[in-house]
Formats: sequence, structure tokens, C-alpha cells
Amino acid sequence: DNKEGILELKTYVKEDLKRKCQVIIGVESTGGYENNWYSHFIDFDANVKMLRITPIRIHHESKKEMRRNITDKVSSETIANHLTDNYIKLLAQPSKSQKQCNLTRLLTFHQMANKQKTQLYNILEKTLYDTMPGLLSFCKDGYPNYILDLLEKFSSKSKLMRIQPSSLAKKIKGISIKRAIKITEAIKQDSGNNEDPILAFQIQQIVKEVKQKKQT
Repeated sequence: DNKEGILELKTYVKEDLKRKCQVIIGVESTGGYENNWYSHFIDFDANVKMLRITPIRIHHESKKEMRRNITDKVSSETIANHLTDNYIKLLAQPSKSQKQCNLTRLLTFHQMANKQKTQLYNILEKTLYDTMPGLLSFCKDGYPNYILDLLEKFSSKSKLMRIQPSSLAKKIKGISIKRAIKITEAIKQDSGNNEDPILAFQIQQIVKEVKQKKQT
């Protein structure tokens, strides 16, 4: 799987194309490790068809051939045999262009980032419920930026209680004096009493992760 190997395969493919052959190349879809080969041949020539094959197909093909010791060479033979027996069906399936593949990977990344963001929000909510539940009343429609900035600077109830509303309004963008007073009163009246520095550190780290993922 290097430049030399790809050039060698291209040489073989060009020789087949000179003989007016249609070339079908199949790669097992292994979560991205096949992308280099796929990208080199997807637009190589009109008579070259590049196919991604789902791992379950190769798994069943391997069982059918009763293969026990799986090596790269054995896997290649298994893929070739599967192509030989099923190329008509496989060719009927739409194949993605390189741009479509890249967009799919970008979509997968955003879905993963959103999932991680949701998990972080859930952990943050539970931690705040233990430490500063009064702040949750300001997060009914998600976590506004001013709350995240607030938690990053003042990650414990004791720290937040020591600052005056006027100073809070100056230090945190999006917090007016009126809102700062409401936050202070909400914190005073809530039931949170867990001042463990471990939780304060956890809040800071979660907020940093959330803010980073909000930018993606």
C-alpha cells in the first residue's frame, strides 16, 4: 500500500485496457483504509469500474471457501472470487465519486461530533445538578455561550458566590447586571452543596470540550 504498489497495479490495468478489456477492481470497505486505492482508480478510465464491497459479503465468501488462515493474499483472492461470481449485481449498485466519498466522511465526522456534544451536555447537566443546580434554569433551550464562559471561569459555587454582580457583568460577555443579579440569586437559593474540586475541574474540562465542538 504505497506509491510503488499503486503504480504497479496501474501498469497491469493499462495493459488490460490496451486489449480492450473492461477492468473491475474491488476493495473491501474497511472504514477508510481502502480509500487510497479507491481514489486512484475511481476516475482512472471509463473502462475501469471501481467497487466497494461490504465486509459482510467478503466474510460470507470466506466462509463459503472454508478459509481459516486469513492473510492479505488470501483476502485478495477471496475478493477476486466474489467479484467473479457477483460482478453483474455489484456493477448494478451505484458507486460513489471521490467527492461523494469525501462528503460522506465529512457528514460522518459531524454526526460523531454532534453525538459527542450531546454526551458532554448530559454529563455537564448531571454535574451542575450536583454542584450549582440554579444555573440549569438558564439552560432550558441548551447552553448559551454566556453560561459556558461563566462556568469556564467560575466552575464552583463558592467561586461564583464571591464575585459581585457588577463584576460578573464586566467579566462575562452576554451577561448584563440584571442577568448577573438573577444568576447570583439563583445560585444562592439552590440546593447545591457539593464543593469537591474534582467536580469543579470536570466542569471546566467539559466546557472546554463543548466550546471546541460548537465550532465544528
